[in-house]
Amino acid sequence: MLFNGELWTISTVRRKVILSTVENSVYNAKRLLWAEQALWRPPEHPWVKLNTDGSWLSGTSAMGMGGAIRD
Repeated sequence: MLFNGELWTISTVRRKVILSTVENSVYNAKRLLWAEQALWRPPEHPWVKLNTDGSWLSGTSAMGMGGAIRD
């Protein structure tokens, strides 16, 4: 469903990430997130939420990341 059987080049992934970042920024600006209480809400059907986090330790060049997909 996500890739529709396509193979994406790195430039395609980069373009999609940049576009998604811009779209997300516009969406967040309209919602005034700083004025709301932080409360998890399930997404509308058929969407899912992907929560991610990551870290980088420059001294050891170690990286870690994880995520959770809900509803």
